[in-house]
Amino acid sequence: MVKELTKTELKKTINRQRKIIKNYELADRLMSIFHKLPFMEYVTKFLVVIFGGKTKAGTRIIDNIKSERPNIIAIVSPDFRGVRSATIEMVPDVIEISNIYSRKKATKLAVEVVGYSPKKVLVSGYAKGHDMLIEELKNLDPNLRIFVLIHSAFIWFDVYPAENSVFKRFIELAQAGIIEKIGFCKNDLAVYFKNMGVNAYFVMNRFHPEENNFKPISKNKIKIGVFGQNMWHRNITNQTLGALLINNSEVHVNEISDHFFIDKNRTRVHGILPKDEFLKLYKTLDINMYISMTDCFPMSVIESMQYGIPCLVSDTSDVYSWSPKLKSWLTVSTIDSPIGISKKIAEVIENYDDIQKEIKAYLPILKKETEKSIEEFLK
Repeated sequence: MVKELTKTELKKTINRQRKIIKNYELADRLMSIFHKLPFMEYVTKFLVVIFGGKTKAGTRIIDNIKSERPNIIAIVSPDFRGVRSATIEMVPDVIEISNIYSRKKATKLAVEVVGYSPKKVLVSGYAKGHDMLIEELKNLDPNLRIFVLIHSAFIWFDVYPAENSVFKRFIELAQAGIIEKIGFCKNDLAVYFKNMGVNAYFVMNRFHPEENNFKPISKNKIKIGVFGQNMWHRNITNQTLGALLINNSEVHVNEISDHFFIDKNRTRVHGILPKDEFLKLYKTLDINMYISMTDCFPMSVIESMQYGIPCLVSDTSDVYSWSPKLKSWLTVSTIDSPIGISKKIAEVIENYDDIQKEIKAYLPILKKETEKSIEEFLK
């Protein structure tokens, strides 16, 4: 079994992730300046040599290989919490590798991976330096089949433009035949890059169906979950305000900004929880919301459905694509409007029993489509 992170480890991981994003942005701005100065190319190379030793030592490796001769090994950064969780569900043998800052380190890690003699390697997400790792893996074993899975939407590259460099490199490696297939958890990206000649696939996050008793909605106090990190794209404030507009509601969040207009008496802040604690809380709620500004195929929505709890999403997600009824009931187009969100919550309350019946019928269909997408991608 892959060890779940403790609450303290989760906080450290999230803080590291936030620092990584800030560092990416700073590096991108500095490099845009450096490239305009002819002599700065040599200064940059000098700094890489000087500071490379320090950053190389910072590459964290967590070996979660359980099989003696794994057919496929997944590689994912431990700093990308959601991507990590989805990857662990998809592939049983995982090596967590954070940012890689030198070719020497990439070669050393490639030797370790190839030492397990896998036939396939799946690189999930696009941590810095994982493109070098892919090249070294292919150099060591030309017959190794390499797959990459991208969990982002296009808008992500506008907000964090520094991440374009690794992503662009992955596309170039795919066009060169070093990466055999690139999967996207956002169908739009899969279609777009397929039209560009990339061997691209739409891939859904794997889940393992659970048998749970579906509970009726609470009569006295309606508990509404708005979970996720308090980042711009998670839309936490709008969702919370929409939930607070519902009479006799109690809103549960991981994080939220300390705004004066948030009713703190009806808002419960839990912090970032380990997976088992999160799911214990999750199943006690009546309605969940994941109405993000951008999204792909969120695991939280699937987990909510497995408890029979309706989960509202924005119309940026593909998760209800195979159920017109759920798509109509649970998709919110007014994502920047607390009033619009509250109206959809009221609609869910009114149709709660019918929605639960549709969820029960939908889960096997979703599971079948999910497995089909993964099988097609990794075959």
